[in-house]
Amino acid sequence: MWTVFKKEILEMLRERRTLLFTFLLPTVVIPVLIGGFGVLAGYKTGQETDRVLKYAVVGAEHAPGLYARLLAVPKLERVALAPGASVDDAVRSGSVSLGLIIPAGFEQAMAEGRSMTLELHYNDAVTVDTVARRMRLLTTSYGAEVRQRYLAAHAIGDAAQHFVAEPVSLEIKSTANARQRTGELVGAFLPYIFLMMGFTASMSAALDMGAGEKERGTLESLLLLPLPRSHLVLAKFFAIALLGIVAGLVSVVSLAVWGLGLFKGAGGAIEQMLQGAGAYDIALVGLMILPANAIVAALLLAVSFYARSYREAGQYASVMLLLLLGPILIALLPNMQLHSGWAWVPITNIALAVKEIVKGTLMPGDFAVVFVSTTLVAGSLLWFCTVWCKRESVLFR
Repeated sequence: MWTVFKKEILEMLRERRTLLFTFLLPTVVIPVLIGGFGVLAGYKTGQETDRVLKYAVVGAEHAPGLYARLLAVPKLERVALAPGASVDDAVRSGSVSLGLIIPAGFEQAMAEGRSMTLELHYNDAVTVDTVARRMRLLTTSYGAEVRQRYLAAHAIGDAAQHFVAEPVSLEIKSTANARQRTGELVGAFLPYIFLMMGFTASMSAALDMGAGEKERGTLESLLLLPLPRSHLVLAKFFAIALLGIVAGLVSVVSLAVWGLGLFKGAGGAIEQMLQGAGAYDIALVGLMILPANAIVAALLLAVSFYARSYREAGQYASVMLLLLLGPILIALLPNMQLHSGWAWVPITNIALAVKEIVKGTLMPGDFAVVFVSTTLVAGSLLWFCTVWCKRESVLFR
């Protein structure tokens, strides 16, 4: 069995694509993409925040005080509407970013203590809504000034004004630290990266061990060896699982190195996520990769033996990849917790466990349940693969 295992490992090492997916992709390509995306996202967000917005005002004469405050707002440029054009037309044409309509009698209503409504026209189909944010800051500060002026005119002191403005305040004392908050948001994405790295690294080799050997006619030679069929399957399984585990572990170490090195001091999500994480947490994530890649290896090997050709096996593997994404997406749903029974659901439990590890809140009992249940699933799939590959109808379709 170990002779076949050694033979499969040597063949994988001769394949440049295998080395690319196992080492270069997780250590260089993925970190650069993640870091580059973070830098680009920060740049575009800052660019949108600093962008000068052109605006049009209808009814400025009804609110001289508000209009004067609007003119003082930085990074706003007023544009006169074309004759006969409406605010909506100007926004749709792109000549202005927003239009503000002030109703008649606005200033008088403010003096009399009557509420009025301003109309803000703009296109809110954007990812970062800086228009509404800037205008809310304007109306909030102006409204506070009007309220203070009105209450002072009615002989209401500062303490009473504060009570009217905010009779009840809520002070939040969160028990979660920055690592826990960040881990809850992005921790569940890490299993996707680690699992995909193992899947892409082992897929090519796994499909070649079954479907590829069928096409080359070398599978018959292996079957003639004085070796039980189950040992042949185990040798190929261990080779595939080892490759996926190595790729996954390289991804974990690469993320730790890049996160603690390149992104150190950047104040981004990666640094917050790794804040307080040590070798123990990284080791726990690495242990989660072992049974997960064993599941993937067993499925890929079964698909490879079942397919008539390498191309057909690739189609099956693509479908299998989509099916594996489902359990990971479940872990992204709100309020998904390991202790609610999801610790027994394959793949989903690994995603949730990795998220808890990133947050620093994983309980030893939950970890044991996840590891044992996933190992049992991997063992069951390996047993199925062994029985499946003993059938002549499968090997010689």
